[in-house]
Amino acid sequence: SMATGTGKTKTSFKIIDSLQRRKLIDSIIITMNEKDLINQWKEDIYDWLKYNKKFQLYEEANNKNEANEYLIDTKNSVLLISRLRLASVLKDIDDASKILIIHDEVHELGSQGLREDLGDVHDKFTYKLGLSATYQRAFDEEGTNFIHSAIAPESNVFSFGIDKAIEKGVLCEFEYHPLTFELTDEDRRKRKAVYGLRESRRQEGKPMSDDEFYRRLSDVIKLAELKPLVFDKFIQNHKNILKKCIIFIHSLNETNEDEKAISEYSKKILSVVQKYSN
Repeated sequence: SMATGTGKTKTSFKIIDSLQRRKLIDSIIITMNEKDLINQWKEDIYDWLKYNKKFQLYEEANNKNEANEYLIDTKNSVLLISRLRLASVLKDIDDASKILIIHDEVHELGSQGLREDLGDVHDKFTYKLGLSATYQRAFDEEGTNFIHSAIAPESNVFSFGIDKAIEKGVLCEFEYHPLTFELTDEDRRKRKAVYGLRESRRQEGKPMSDDEFYRRLSDVIKLAELKPLVFDKFIQNHKNILKKCIIFIHSLNETNEDEKAISEYSKKILSVVQKYSN
């Protein structure tokens, strides 16, 4: 559990090198959900391969389907794989005693769908590493327990939080400005709709998981109508912040209706930044 920006990927390669020098591993599986993370890992792996030329990289993500080639002979191989394709590959591995499996954003491993797909397949692995800024799943104790069962018990979790990172000079200090807002009638309608959807799914015999339920409620808060206005007012009085800052937004993808709504909301935040950056 390491704070964002403290070097989870670099730490992973240090661990890989240490295990490899001691001849404890001869193969690596690296898995995560997001396309952007996969591309980021690919760049880092290519750099690592410059000094570990005996290793071959295989990819089972995006438009690549190379897992079967990896499975033919896992020795001296790295498999970069989308977590959504992971279950079938892991179940086809007979001997995982010298394979290190790395889960980036390991908190996502605890989702109900992955718990059902993967089961106890991680038990065959001796070396497992989970990476996340916050691996514990909010409102999902079962999911968090699955992560501990699959990867490591809580006693084996290494924590390097923001406070330690600032103290050691890895991260810079920052000021925290909480911005308060109220839910509008439309926000409350959306929140009520989430409860209604959960009830209708229960009656249909297709119950909504706690994970999905709380995520949907969280999305209502994240996309609350008044937040851009509150943000605008804050930036209006603190324009200097924009001279040196990073603005995190949800997404600008628009592949479905939900993503279009998120994209429109993100554009509102960006318009505030552009408004006061001139």
